[in-house]
Amino acid sequence: MILQGPLHINGTIEGNIKTLGQVLIGAKGEVRGNIEAKHMVLAGRFSDGVAFVQQAELLSGAVFEGDLHASKCSCEAGGKITGTVRMVPIVKAE
Repeated sequence: MILQGPLHINGTIEGNIKTLGQVLIGAKGEVRGNIEAKHMVLAGRFSDGVAFVQQAELLSGAVFEGDLHASKCSCEAGGKITGTVRMVPIVKAE
């Protein structure tokens, strides 16, 4: 899935997402695949992939299982990360 703007997910997506905007995975949302975006906000679940983002925010209750490549990353208390986190220079989605 390739987009120009933001994407708000409250269901399940199996596959890759690429956008110049924000990806918001709601508390009931789940993504299984890769994400390339400017900004990712995770309240639900991300698994089985790699996320390349400029900024990642994991909210309380979020579950991230995979590899995260980000310039900025924050994780609220109660958010869980299983995998690899790499802090890298700004990543551009094209």
